[in-house]
Amino acid sequence: MADDFDESNVNPPDDPDAVLRELKNQADYGKLFAATLAKDSTTIDKAVGELTKNRADIDKSEKDYVAGDYLKKFAELRARIDDKWPCLRRVLEENADLADLVIRTFREDILQARQKLEEITEHLTRAQQELDSRTRELADKQQALKDLLTLPADLVKQLTTMTGLEKRVQDAAQDPTRAFEAYATADEIIRQFEEELFVPTVAEFHKLVFARWGEVVRTQRELAKAQDKVSKLAGKKTTVEQAVKDLSNDRIAELLRRWTSALLRSVDPAPDEQRAEEVAEWATSTSP
Repeated sequence: MADDFDESNVNPPDDPDAVLRELKNQADYGKLFAATLAKDSTTIDKAVGELTKNRADIDKSEKDYVAGDYLKKFAELRARIDDKWPCLRRVLEENADLADLVIRTFREDILQARQKLEEITEHLTRAQQELDSRTRELADKQQALKDLLTLPADLVKQLTTMTGLEKRVQDAAQDPTRAFEAYATADEIIRQFEEELFVPTVAEFHKLVFARWGEVVRTQRELAKAQDKVSKLAGKKTTVEQAVKDLSNDRIAELLRRWTSALLRSVDPAPDEQRAEEVAEWATSTSP
């Protein structure tokens, strides 16, 4: 008995359109893959070039460092200064302690100025972060107010759209073949009512507008305070930066200036009980 014919055993002929789409997709992927490979190759070539140059620079730098013999040279320089130090101090005689005080105080002034600069910089960074936060907050508040102010125009658009959907429901309901279309369209109208539509009362709208406007005003006030704080801290930072620069620009010249001032003050007669205070004043009186 002959087998029953089973259509499932017969392979349907290939869809030419499907085959064409698959081939086009493969071609597009091939082009994209080739472009990606070309881009990656360019990036890799650039990286290799930079690394090759870096390697050459490293070799040259190492060769120069070895030839310089810097550890030995700096050690010899320090040894020469250490040998001369006792003699240089003896020449100062009774002013040696005053010299040490001037130098020590000068170093402390620089250290304190740098610490103050670091503190101001930290405060300025936090103030700038607060300013950025206030700026973003104001933008959000202004956008919220703008969205509310445009609500009447938005409601006109929504009403037009939903009225059009309502007309579609009415038209589809007249045709039994479009029953699902009418049902789905009506469901979409309901969804928009529940998820998108916002229609406050006149009193609610008035209250919301002025509430959001008040938030904008308050945020603007806080932003102004933040801007003022940043401006003041930036000014202080500039002043302290200049002080550090003035102290560090020519340390020897500044020390000589302080030393001269200390010597001039040391020859002025003063009561013994004020001497200790004045010695400290001599070293610090010219501090910025």
